[in-house]
Amino acid sequence: MAQVQFKENSVKVNGSIFHLTPSAFETVKAWYEANKDEPEEAVVEELEYLTEAFSMIKPDNKDKAQRYLKVLEDAYVMTDYKVKELFDRVYEVKQT
Repeated sequence: MAQVQFKENSVKVNGSIFHLTPSAFETVKAWYEANKDEPEEAVVEELEYLTEAFSMIKPDNKDKAQRYLKVLEDAYVMTDYKVKELFDRVYEVKQT
C-alpha cells in the first residue's frame, strides 16, 4: 500500500502526515499490520481516521492507546463511518 508510510512516530496517509505519541504509533501500526490484507481502500480510510484521532487524543501509554483504539473502532462502525467526518472537521479547525 503505497498510500501509507510509517516513520519515527509519524504516519503518512494519503499525503497527510500525522505525528503520534510512541504508544499511539505502536498501536496504530499493529492495527495496520493486522488489517493490511483487507480491502486496501477501506484499510487506508480507517487508518486515516485512526491516525487523525490519535494525533489529537495523544495517549501517553499503551493501555490508554489500546482502550482508545477500541472506542474509536466501535464509534466508526456504530456511526456507519460518519464519525470520521467529525474528526476530519476537528482536525481541520485545529490546523488553522
